[in-house]
Amino acid sequence: MPSNPIQRKTRNSFLLGMLIMLVIAIAVIAVLYFTVLSDVMGDVIGKETGEITIAYRLTSEIKSGEEIKNNKVEQVKLRTSELPQDYIPVSVDVSSYKSKVTLKAGTILSGSLLYQDEMVANSTRLMEYNMLTLPSTLRVGDYIDVRFTMPSGQDYIVLSKKQVMNIQNTTITLYLTEDEILMMSSAIIESYVMKASNLQAVQYVEAGMQEASTPTYSVNAEVYQLIMSNSQKGINIEDYAKINASYNSDLRKTIEQELGQYAGTELTNIQEGIEEQKNTSMELYLSGLAGY
Repeated sequence: MPSNPIQRKTRNSFLLGMLIMLVIAIAVIAVLYFTVLSDVMGDVIGKETGEITIAYRLTSEIKSGEEIKNNKVEQVKLRTSELPQDYIPVSVDVSSYKSKVTLKAGTILSGSLLYQDEMVANSTRLMEYNMLTLPSTLRVGDYIDVRFTMPSGQDYIVLSKKQVMNIQNTTITLYLTEDEILMMSSAIIESYVMKASNLQAVQYVEAGMQEASTPTYSVNAEVYQLIMSNSQKGINIEDYAKINASYNSDLRKTIEQELGQYAGTELTNIQEGIEEQKNTSMELYLSGLAGY
């Protein structure tokens, strides 16, 4: 019995809809199948041919000289051809490295971008100083030189490339070895004697890329002998080049001549400087206790 036109139209529409749904379902299944197959085959081929490698990628920006912390990296699978030749393998603990330059998120870590600090010496101590002139842009983690400027305009490097571990008001915290502590103490006392002198912190621009400057400040004979005596007693003072440079007889004569202009006022100037230093330290300590 022939169907009427309305029934035929309805049946044809239904069949067409079913056909379209079937085609769509087949297409979706095919896409999923080939996607999964591609991933599986890629891993298999990668393992067999070495084309796929796991490397470290930054998840956030790292500044020059900043430590590479584990929470700022992720592991990613990439083809070996896409990686730098000196990429850092995931078998290496990247938290022991620092960045030479500022790195953007998404950067693959490689040896040419990173460096490691030297081992901490046995004589290293955490020292606080509040008599330095600090740059307005100084932040924790930055690297500085400490420079001693005399009234005559002569300028000497006392400490070279030290990382700022903490800043509180005008007080900064540095890790220093025994010889550096003695050199710094000498420079502080002499800056107190010469009232128009200045001890200042000077920032590095790209700490990861820039080499440490060479200290040029020369200690007096007594401090030099103390440094050498500590070395002979077994205190870990490893930078002998710096020790030898810290006593330059010609340079020392220049500093002594400058100090000689303040004869008779040395003790007064030193006392005033030390009292100011102690008062600043006490105020900072008491303000810290108030937070407990």
